[in-house]
Amino acid sequence: MGGTPKHPVALGQVGSASAQGSRPSQQDRYIALTPEQLPSHVGKDMALFAVFDGHGSEIVAEHASKHIPPSLLDAPAFREGDYERAMQSAIDQEDKVLLEEFRRGEARFATVGSTVTIVLVDLVKGEVVVGNLGDSHAILAEMQGGSGELGSVTRLTESHKPESPDEKKRIEDAGGTVHEQKNVARIGALNMSRAIGDLEYKNPLNKMESGSLTEEQQIAVYGQDKPAQERDSFLSIEMSFKRVELEKEKQYVLALTSDGVTNYTEDKAIMGTVSQQLKAGFKAEEIAKHLVDEAASRPCSDNATCILVLLNGSLIQQTGRGESGTAGTADGNGDGGAFNHQAPAQAEWPVYHLYGKVATEKFLRTLTRGHATTASSPRRTCAECDDTSKAIARPARTKIDPKIRFNTVAACRRVVEYALHCDDIKKHTGALAVQVGAEYLLQLRPLVVVGAATYGDSHSDEKWKKFAAGNAAACAKDLVGRLPAPQ
Repeated sequence: MGGTPKHPVALGQVGSASAQGSRPSQQDRYIALTPEQLPSHVGKDMALFAVFDGHGSEIVAEHASKHIPPSLLDAPAFREGDYERAMQSAIDQEDKVLLEEFRRGEARFATVGSTVTIVLVDLVKGEVVVGNLGDSHAILAEMQGGSGELGSVTRLTESHKPESPDEKKRIEDAGGTVHEQKNVARIGALNMSRAIGDLEYKNPLNKMESGSLTEEQQIAVYGQDKPAQERDSFLSIEMSFKRVELEKEKQYVLALTSDGVTNYTEDKAIMGTVSQQLKAGFKAEEIAKHLVDEAASRPCSDNATCILVLLNGSLIQQTGRGESGTAGTADGNGDGGAFNHQAPAQAEWPVYHLYGKVATEKFLRTLTRGHATTASSPRRTCAECDDTSKAIARPARTKIDPKIRFNTVAACRRVVEYALHCDDIKKHTGALAVQVGAEYLLQLRPLVVVGAATYGDSHSDEKWKKFAAGNAAACAKDLVGRLPAPQ
């Protein structure tokens, strides 16, 4: 704890995940480069993160994810600390290369493209610098010291859409037009106004005379009388930027997402989920996967990508605590402290008072970890729980009368796989129990009457199961018979 921290801010955990959703292919790409993964000439004081949400195909997003990082890091403006100019230079260079490859025969670069969100974290200056095109986003949340509760949540990116008054004026001034298709504003076929690729909406391809324009180009200029050679690019590659100075006594969570996440979940709800799961002991990688899986489980869902970056101010890094303690724990040990960039060799879960089945003996055993996989235990099986050294002998039943409790039962829109998730849901909703099946995947609204039998009990008894289920059915029938029809 002694000594002065080298940096105003330190990098904690980094986690990332993508899910395909209902789309026929995965067109998102992302990069997450920590100081150790960046080229040696960059030094150990920077981190680089980016999301590329491809549309029409993944080829532009794939191309950009490979070419933009070196172009950015090698730019003279980057070495001077002018990260905004370096980002814009890399974007300009990328679109120039796409045009050159189009002229060499890669025709798809005219009709497909990608959004871009880039985040540079300067650990020496304690700054986060963000640049974006399109509708992929970066969100920054502060974590309250001591309580671990979510503080302010700020979107650091702009959503570049044709319906925006400024964007619509720019497009029309360039000789283009904005139209609506199924209540969505578009330039030609695009529902965004800034992106890399999509060269047909940019100079020089959009300067062709009407007879040579594609159908999408004709839509993009419909009703305009500006001469073809005077047209400017309808689709812009001018990035929006935001630079944020981080405070030494705070902790932060940075999220980069494609619109497959943010179109369906509010920024504050996303960060609320992150905060809750960090406090419950989950890792950044696991939380990112949860967020994209949740987004991708919706009907007609888009590709979904999320990168989570945990950042500590130097005072937290130095003492392990904020001014009143810590924001939630992220190193999985449940005892507070700074977000930990180096995961422990054996990541343990917090102790929850749950009971699980021991397959080989008639005992109960207190679980000390969830059944979810981790990097250190990628293939957990039931065999890991078949250890009677910590078993608890179960006393014989003296009564068989059922206990009936009336209270809220939480039902989810997806299958709840892990016992720790159930415990966390009960904690935050006050529910008596969690219905772990898939009823709500079908958008049903059932009256749930649970006959708690022997799911986690090695004293499995068919007669007892039938008895519990029969009593639950009888209670349900009696209850439904007493309720007025509208209820």
